[in-house]
Amino acid sequence: MKLIILVSLLGVSLGAPQAPDNQFPEPRRVNNPPPQPFRDQPKPFRDQSQSIRTNQGSGTRTEPYQTIRSHNVNNGDGSYSHGYETENGITVEETGSLRARAANEDPIQTVKGFFQYFAPDGDKYRVDYTGDEHGFNAQGDHLPTPPPIPDAIMKSLAIIYANAEKQKQTERTAEQNRNRF
Repeated sequence: MKLIILVSLLGVSLGAPQAPDNQFPEPRRVNNPPPQPFRDQPKPFRDQSQSIRTNQGSGTRTEPYQTIRSHNVNNGDGSYSHGYETENGITVEETGSLRARAANEDPIQTVKGFFQYFAPDGDKYRVDYTGDEHGFNAQGDHLPTPPPIPDAIMKSLAIIYANAEKQKQTERTAEQNRNRF
């Protein structure tokens, strides 16, 4: 039976109409210019300077800003500290460490730090941040914040919480009554 089905399928596939050779047009030939090499090659990472264009003063600065302070300490136990400061006012500081959890769980890497810089309009911006099992949390005066919760919603949440507490108390009382008998 399997042989008959296989032969039938083979016959149907061979008997299917075939597309004529001229049905599909020839692909278009496009004469693209050859790729041009990059004019400005990026600086290697170990250079620790930034190549920034800024319109300050009378001209455009294209040379890298120098790093005036830099440190990087890895203690080998999951804790570290690193930071740097550049001559244009960018400052970065970060520390990290492992925090123990329950006995059967792996420790958590925690991070705390900040970065600050000057915007093109001259304002100084600073972002303080932490990172742990709750995720990344950034704080800064210029960062958007959620609007306050309306009073009606706060009242609703208070009612829900109060009713939940009453329900828990009722369940505890019922459990105590069952245990008496």
